[in-house]
Amino acid sequence: MRWTDVQSSGRALRPRLPQPNDRLPIGNGLTVSPICIGAVPHPEILEAAFANGINFFLVSLDLHWPLYEHTRAGIARLLRSGVRRDDFVVALVSYLDEPLFRHFQAREFINAVPGVERADVIVAGAIATDHGFMPRMTALQALRDRPRIGARATGGTFHRRDVERNH
Repeated sequence: MRWTDVQSSGRALRPRLPQPNDRLPIGNGLTVSPICIGAVPHPEILEAAFANGINFFLVSLDLHWPLYEHTRAGIARLLRSGVRRDDFVVALVSYLDEPLFRHFQAREFINAVPGVERADVIVAGAIATDHGFMPRMTALQALRDRPRIGARATGGTFHRRDVERNH
């Protein structure tokens, strides 16, 4: 259905749009806002987002590490301000293919952000490629089982809707 169809029919696609304070279950007791914040130009953005109900933050590792400097700093600021670590969810994503994906750099993130202690979700990035998700699934499961990372859920980013619909 296109927007013009909605306008002419008067029907809404859904009764209401998701709100930052809504919570969606993603597995193993984790609930997240329907909005996730990733790379930001200023650390203060994470504090403002959290104050407005967003509790889900994504940090890219490996190739994109420098682009997430302000996101890491924003998470550190949240923790210094007294926000409890259990009040927000951190997802870490790696875009490396196997076998390098097995060396998921979660510890580098945990060591770089004082007080963060764990990654809640570990994510295989851009799985809708020729290399796909399945080769990284074993590595994701093994990583989730490492207590020093602390992940309770796994996920993947597709970046291509045509492939995502087929998985």
